[in-house]
Amino acid sequence: MSRFRADFSECPRGLDAGAYVLSALASQEAADYAAHLEECGNCRSEVYDLRAVVDTLPIAAPQSAAPPALKGRLMAIVNAEAELLRAAGPEADAAPASRASRRRWLPSFSMPMRPAFVGALACGLLGVGVVGGIAVESTGGPETRTVVAQTTGKAKAQLEVTGDKASLRVTGAPSLKEGRIYQVWFDRGDGQKRPTHTLFNVRSDGRATVAIDESVEGVAQILVTEEDSGGSLAPSSDPVISADLA
Repeated sequence: MSRFRADFSECPRGLDAGAYVLSALASQEAADYAAHLEECGNCRSEVYDLRAVVDTLPIAAPQSAAPPALKGRLMAIVNAEAELLRAAGPEADAAPASRASRRRWLPSFSMPMRPAFVGALACGLLGVGVVGGIAVESTGGPETRTVVAQTTGKAKAQLEVTGDKASLRVTGAPSLKEGRIYQVWFDRGDGQKRPTHTLFNVRSDGRATVAIDESVEGVAQILVTEEDSGGSLAPSSDPVISADLA
């Protein structure tokens, strides 16, 4: 465990790293935190380490869609908790000062968790088909189509698109060095590459399964470039992966 992760006093914004990796921050917060990452090496390292953990979630168990009723019950609990926190005031989810020195990230989850972060984590667990150790069975839903992507080098990639959601499966891609990350971009047919919050790295064997959080409705092409940790507002390199959805 890094010294920074064990003591967030070096940068109080380190507590937002987990929410940022899970895309649980509001749009403006995410943009502000991305700008902060350009200046804070501690937070960049934290995001890099946590991204590797998040990337393993989709492969932790066989993937299957959660029944709508189960997802509805889970989100009802999350929303109820959020309402309680809002009613209690802005300090409701703050850790007592006497416990601040004992905060840890993984595996205890003793740090305070925002309602949005809890919701994102819960949905992530649903995505891999495991909630409380119970495998979720698929009950049908929108048809899934597979799109083979164009890649550079020895990498191979394909998109699985279900409704307005998509996930990217990558094999044979080079694992990036510290300080670098893969970023997903959308092109809606006008040639403009719009950034997403989806950042990832591959495992040492060159594999990754990445859930793209943003809706792909109206997207003509999905691209992936190599960027500095924290992502970029404009691509700084040519795409290493591209997939046509139109």
